[in-house]
Amino acid sequence: MNQERNRPSRPDRRIEEYCNASSRGKVFPRGLHPPISPGGKDPADHDLPTLEQIREAGVRIRPHIWLTPTVHVESAQLYLKMECWQRTGSFKVRGAFSKLLTLDREQLARGVVTASAGNHGIGVAEAARYLGVECHVFLPEGASAAKLTILRNLGAQLHIAGRDYDECEAEALRWAERTGVEFIHPFDDPAVISGQGTLALEMLEQIGPAEAVFVPIGGGGLIAGVSRVLHELRPEIQVIGAQPEACPAMLRSLEAGRVVETPCFDTIADGLAGRFVGERTLRACQLWVDEVMLVEESEIRRALRWLLDTLHVVVEGSAAVGVAAALRRPELRPAAVVLTGRNIDTRTLLNAVSTEE
Repeated sequence: MNQERNRPSRPDRRIEEYCNASSRGKVFPRGLHPPISPGGKDPADHDLPTLEQIREAGVRIRPHIWLTPTVHVESAQLYLKMECWQRTGSFKVRGAFSKLLTLDREQLARGVVTASAGNHGIGVAEAARYLGVECHVFLPEGASAAKLTILRNLGAQLHIAGRDYDECEAEALRWAERTGVEFIHPFDDPAVISGQGTLALEMLEQIGPAEAVFVPIGGGGLIAGVSRVLHELRPEIQVIGAQPEACPAMLRSLEAGRVVETPCFDTIADGLAGRFVGERTLRACQLWVDEVMLVEESEIRRALRWLLDTLHVVVEGSAAVGVAAALRRPELRPAAVVLTGRNIDTRTLLNAVSTEE
């Protein structure tokens, strides 16, 4: 589908005007963060999941997810956590099961609704199907054709609304308020963050010594859970977030010390496209993330080709963002990267890997 109709076009000069070279990666020492609310207490502080809550989520979701392997690419000194091989093709099913399994019978009887660029919606739809719950998924115009097909096959009721994820979420929240159906947030929810953090518990049992872990960032739910686990269990490992240069919402919010609306341009990493991050996820990044890097579209395409050439593995653009960041930082070795998902349509993949840089 043509995503250029749904977000502003991305001429290189516009990106260059918005992103200067010094912001392609920025270090935020853990514990030396600015307050979210100047002069006040962050209201989300007490809502960040603890290590124990993440472990509880692991027990809760264990019967419903797959234990994905970590592949060691010795030539690159990289460990790849293969969440692209997860049930539903993405790590998002972890947070979805984690959240739905905390709802009571009355909430489940009313059904659930979510907003998603694709993978979170697929995870919620799969969890809802398993639990026998009615599921509504709001998606932005131009959502991935591959993800729409999966959602329909899972029996979700689809609502196309809004030019981008944030407009889509606003429509879903209004619908949830009118109907009384439980809204399942894609990233800024403690139970969802806990579910995503369970992959870090697995990964630490699968890898050897590491200098850094590279994690793609959209709204920030994954890196919030992963960074909490690493902070508690392996604080010597650097946590490095990676975003497409076209959608740098987390980096801009870290720079501002609060959630700020950030322009989002067309990107092959459609699952990371959003103008806002969450209050909780921003707080987690302030506390436990060492650096956030921005990667160019050309680097994402090169990472997709590298994975195909090296491992014959297909991932979506959002998953390749972490690899792109890791390939730019060869001094951080050995390192681990989370390959977050594989739900990419054939035309997008072929266009990406056939483009010569």
